[in-house]
Formats: sequence, C-alpha cells, structure tokens
Amino acid sequence: MRNADLSSISLGDVSVLSREGGTSSVRLRVDFAGSEGEVEITRARKSRLRNAYPVGEHDVEVALSGFAASGAWIEVLERVVAAVEETDPFCRRVVIATDVEDLDALRSAEKAGFRYVLDVDLQGGSYRLAVAEPGWVTSVDMDLDHVPGA
Repeated sequence: MRNADLSSISLGDVSVLSREGGTSSVRLRVDFAGSEGEVEITRARKSRLRNAYPVGEHDVEVALSGFAASGAWIEVLERVVAAVEETDPFCRRVVIATDVEDLDALRSAEKAGFRYVLDVDLQGGSYRLAVAEPGWVTSVDMDLDHVPGA
C-alpha cells in the first residue's frame, strides 16, 4: 500500500492562501470565516511523534496555529480529518499533540471529534496526544462468540 500524496489535500470550503511541502508533509496558510491560521499535516512516521507511540504507516499528525476567531480552530480541524480520510483511505489515525498545560486546546480537539489517548514527553516539551479514527478502525463486532474468518 502506497501512501497518498498529502501535497494535494483539499480542505473543502477553507480558502488556501499558500501551500508548501511535498508528498509526506504540507503546510497550508488558510483563511476560514475571516480567521487566518496555519495547518500543517505530516506523516507521523516523519514527524516529531515518530517515537512517541506505535506509529502506523499511514498515520498523520496535524498541527494548527492562529485562528483567532472562536470556533474556527475546531471547524478547520474537522475539515482536516475529513480531508485526510478522503485523501488517504488507509489512514488509521489523525493525531494532534496539544501542550500538556493547554486544556482548552484538548477540549477543542475533542469537540472536533478527537479523543484523548496519552501524555508524552518530547524534546520540545510535554504534550497530550488525541486521535481521530475512521469508523472502520473503531467499529467492534459484538458477536464475541464468533471468530472472524472462521
């Protein structure tokens, strides 16, 4: 399975002011509802998170900055998750690392559909990792008496 090219990712109705990067990482300067910010999407195996958890081949780290308008951060993050799922249908996890002291950022990520997983210490500081996973990853077969494929 080959990784999808992240450089062509589209965020729907989010206006992209500039785009730079390559197939495994892209940085977008965007305007959403009058609030400008930056979105960075990177394959987790090439990001600062590569040693923070058991990274999957198609996992993606997302980092957002800016977006002064209330709610813009959450809405852009929701669009990023949808865009990653559309661009790379094999992506199992979209991961965001929020500063361990910034509970508002974690709550905002949770409002965007992420769930808290664990705290990690990286060279740049301590972070809380939250993850958004597609339904095919989180669905559970409740027939516990049946072994799949048997």
